[in-house]
Parts: sequence; C-alpha cells; structure tokens
Amino acid sequence: MGKFYVAKVYLSFFKDTRQQAAEVFGSKKHRCDINADELKEAYQFSRIINHHQGFSLIKNVSDKHKWNVRLSNIAQIWTEGCIIKSDLMKEIARTLTNDTPLLFTKPWASQLKASHAAIQKVVTSCIASELHTPCLMEALNYFHGVKIADSSANIIQAQRDYFGAHTYERKDDSSGKKYHSDWTSEV
Repeated sequence: MGKFYVAKVYLSFFKDTRQQAAEVFGSKKHRCDINADELKEAYQFSRIINHHQGFSLIKNVSDKHKWNVRLSNIAQIWTEGCIIKSDLMKEIARTLTNDTPLLFTKPWASQLKASHAAIQKVVTSCIASELHTPCLMEALNYFHGVKIADSSANIIQAQRDYFGAHTYERKDDSSGKKYHSDWTSEV
C-alpha cells in the first residue's frame, strides 16, 4: 500500500503501478491541441511561479529565524554553477529584492499576465487528454489561488459548520455575528 502512496509524489518511478492502473482504469492516447509556442509560454509561466514559491519559502524562513538572507544574493550565487543555473536566474538576480516578492516585480508580473492564456490552454488540454503535468497544473492552480481576494477558505468554513456546527461569518454582515445553517435542508 505504501508503494501507491509514494507513487503520488514521483509517478515516473513506478512504471509497474502505472501499467497496472492503465489496465484497470484505461488510458487515453495523449493528443493535446496545443502548439510549441503555447507550450513554451506555459513552461515559462510555471518556471516563474516555481521560482517565486522557492524564494518566498526562503524569505519566510529567513524572517522567522532572523537570518537576514538577501534573496538577490542567493539568486546571484545560484547563477555561478548551481544545478538551477540559468539565464532566468540571472534575470531574477537583477530584479529580486527582499521587499517585493518575485510575483509582484514588474518584468515577472508582466510575463505572467502575458502567458496566462497559454498555460490555461495547455493545462486544460492536458486535463482533457488525461495527461499528467503536475508542475504546470500546480503553477496555474497556485496562481489562481494567490490572485483571488476571497479565497476558498469560505468553503472550508461552510464544511466545518456542516460537520461540526462551528458557525461562520457572512460577508454581507460586518457585525461579526456568527451564523449556523441547517445544511441538510439547504442543500
């Protein structure tokens, strides 16, 4: 059973499991309606989001432990021969500051806006084709989650109220009043 749990993390390693699952559940031939330019844009979008997440993690830990890590210095060091050495990292090193997350710096925000339609098309096509593309899907999912002012936490509050009568506050009532619903009659 543990094998199936671990397979979720890195599926390419478990070919036997994948072959067995394909026999049990069937598998589509992967035919996506995307072109090379759209795929390249989706890849760039994913890279920017992944770098943003990594630098945000470093920043949060640095702040928590008062390490005063300079993110631009980290990026610069990584341009000198690290496994993630790339032209993108050189550009990041020039624009990254400790005060502004990568996501909100001008060149990267512009690139994300420009590439958003492409990654949506690529991910949608991959889903329709049952093609497993976790990095692209998670980058898009993260972006959608981070750019929405009202998060899906409201759904979690509703679930907590449904299962445990934990109450919730309503957005149309700023009084702080707590509500509870009889979810069985309202569904």
